[in-house]
Amino acid sequence: MEQLITIDQTETLYGTLTMPANASEKTPGVLIIGGSGPIDRDGNAPGIKLNIYNQLAAWLEKQGVAALRYDKRGTGSSDGDFRATGLEDLIEDAAAAVRLLKMNPAIDENKIFILGHSEGGAIAPRVAEKEKVQGMMVLASSPKPLFDILLEQGESMEREISEGRGIFYRALRTGKVNKRMIKKQHKVLKELLDEEASKKYKNVNVKWFQEHADYDPREAFHRTRIPVIAVNGGKDAQVKAEDVSAVAQHTGGPVEAYVVEEMNHILRHQPEEFSIIKTKRRYKKQQDANLSHELLDHLYPWLQKQIQ
Repeated sequence: MEQLITIDQTETLYGTLTMPANASEKTPGVLIIGGSGPIDRDGNAPGIKLNIYNQLAAWLEKQGVAALRYDKRGTGSSDGDFRATGLEDLIEDAAAAVRLLKMNPAIDENKIFILGHSEGGAIAPRVAEKEKVQGMMVLASSPKPLFDILLEQGESMEREISEGRGIFYRALRTGKVNKRMIKKQHKVLKELLDEEASKKYKNVNVKWFQEHADYDPREAFHRTRIPVIAVNGGKDAQVKAEDVSAVAQHTGGPVEAYVVEEMNHILRHQPEEFSIIKTKRRYKKQQDANLSHELLDHLYPWLQKQIQ
């Protein structure tokens, strides 16, 4: 059963609360925090539908758990300007969403959890510091600073171009695309930290980049004492699979960490070879595919243990 909700912040946010049908007592609740970019409550962005968070909410409902997901500022039905939304705004909005869950009389305020995907996983420990929760699910995420992840993505693309077979990759190498791309990436990331960056990059969320530059998720994970489960994919082209071990290493409380070898960043099964260049094309083909059953097989026992 779905209910439309509003979260009153500096800007009014709109979302969906999915409640288990016919619940005879208060239910546990999960806040779903989405990944980076202009992502709406379902995990969709302009030009590409991923349908991640509506599927996660439906799965949680089947487990007897309520799920809250919402449109970020300036996306979907929410007010505001996404390009003016900083990292701290995202954290504050998520904390307000946790408070909304706690105030719902049908939800057990002592059984509230966060499910963070990608960037949502990186900010989850900060949200948990602002609003007490009983555990976190961190999916396709990393405790590394954003700029480190972006540089790793650039290096991964350069390596794919350098080693790729076929006329497409040969053409890219002939044009020295890989070398020029890395040089430009380093230049842009450096310029984004300049205090005059917003004048040059008018269509870029400079505030978000600059606040991320001051944020090291490892420190927030280190302060975390609540139970955590972290799951990454072996075919993830945006976050390294082994970063799940870094979550385990830096988390201060009990943690379980897993790698689903054939799962990609949008939590779908991907038997094809790893490729960062073909990522968007593959995502579009998978917009209606089910979530990885191996991922759900890891989440199920952890979640049941926490809500007992």
